[in-house]
Amino acid sequence: ALPHLQELHRVTGFVVHLAVLDGDDLVYLEKIGGRLATAVPTRVGGRRPARSTALGKALLAYEGTPGAAYDHIREQRVAFENEESLAGFGCIAVPVGPVGSAVAAVSLCGPLPHLRFEHRLTAPVRMTATAIWRKLDRNHIVPTLQTRRTLRTAPGVREHQYA
Repeated sequence: ALPHLQELHRVTGFVVHLAVLDGDDLVYLEKIGGRLATAVPTRVGGRRPARSTALGKALLAYEGTPGAAYDHIREQRVAFENEESLAGFGCIAVPVGPVGSAVAAVSLCGPLPHLRFEHRLTAPVRMTATAIWRKLDRNHIVPTLQTRRTLRTAPGVREHQYA
């Protein structure tokens, strides 16, 4: 996942996290942040209550947590956090996994004056989550090959013209 997370940070400039659930806690597996990293008090191996983070909400939605907010996250496949775990900061999180479930989540976190909760930022987070899942799930992907078809020639055209 690391190259995809680094690319998301490079493209957006925001702090990028990868996390999983452990009971009611969120556990950070990776953090990339450049100069903003010190402003966000998270660390690899650190824990936070899942319900207070966008990452946690994205994962709890796929654990079957009831409620309209979690229904919306399942429908949109994106979760937002607006100053719930850190004053002045927001996060956008997307689950990593097949449609209908999540094994991890990826997020962007940054200062609210600069972080917009819109498609221009959700799209790269979605693409990163998809790329990570494809990398993780490549053993389960079965390539499909088209059957070989012979070319038919038009009436009156000789075959040696295509050789």
